[in-house]
Amino acid sequence: MKNLNKRKRIIEAAKKIILDKGFHDMTLDDVSRYSRVAKGTLYLYFKNKEDLFTSIFDDLMKENEDLLLKATEDLKDMEFLKRITVKELEFIEEKSDFVIKFMSHKYSFSGLKRNFEERFKKHIEFLAELFKERFDRIRIKNNDYFGFALHFFITSRMYMVKKKILKEGKSIVNYSSEIINILLNGWATAKE
Repeated sequence: MKNLNKRKRIIEAAKKIILDKGFHDMTLDDVSRYSRVAKGTLYLYFKNKEDLFTSIFDDLMKENEDLLLKATEDLKDMEFLKRITVKELEFIEEKSDFVIKFMSHKYSFSGLKRNFEERFKKHIEFLAELFKERFDRIRIKNNDYFGFALHFFITSRMYMVKKKILKEGKSIVNYSSEIINILLNGWATAKE
């Protein structure tokens, strides 16, 4: 438990520093100081700054996936789609500042690019499998659940960007019905 606590303190300190200073200006000395963990101990958990950054991203994606599974348990079809859309929007809205920081640094190093591409693909595969399992009366054209999941992922993030650009005060969750209509238009049909 103590080791998990140290790892969590390191992760939380790094998140704060990334939000305040950005990834490039963050140093492991900063992380050590903010987390109150010896710098040498950081290397027991993370190979380097890029590994720490990737681990934060992995933890964030895992947190989102766990939340989506729990929130949509036992739901099917439209009820499932409505709930997963709302939960996805709530999550990205809550984490929007951090998501934007990640997106701006994801190609800073070739190793980061590769790690992020792999993790994004795993997340899209996770979503695709979830849609496939939960849709009984909604049929995705050509059974392209991966394409549908990718469309879901991109569309939800487009609305986050829209909100940031337009500086809209309302929650992006208010767009959930609009997003569902966009997703279903051209992608899905109801089974007879």
